[in-house]
Amino acid sequence: MSTSESIGSVNKNSTQGGVRFGGTIINVAAAIIFFGLLILAVSWTIKQWGQATEEYTGAMIGAKHDASSVKCQMNMRTIGQNIQMFAISNDGLPKSLEELRQWSGGSGFV
Repeated sequence: MSTSESIGSVNKNSTQGGVRFGGTIINVAAAIIFFGLLILAVSWTIKQWGQATEEYTGAMIGAKHDASSVKCQMNMRTIGQNIQMFAISNDGLPKSLEELRQWSGGSGFV
């Protein structure tokens, strides 16, 4: 057996089906770093999602408040217009709310 044959057979036997332990520490360290970064990214995403949800909830509450405010303002405007039309048509203000309701046709605004 020559020197080149013995070297070839050693290399062939060492990589062929044998368990290799070289680089295990590096693989473990890489896995720890990878999973650590993955956990960090997931936790950051969850935190951002929570903040976005809080902002959305606050915006929705504000929008609902604004809508209620506009609805109230429009109702008050309608009531004022009814009183003004009554006053112009009857040369005076209504004596009671019931009189205004009957005059306006029983609409739900007054």
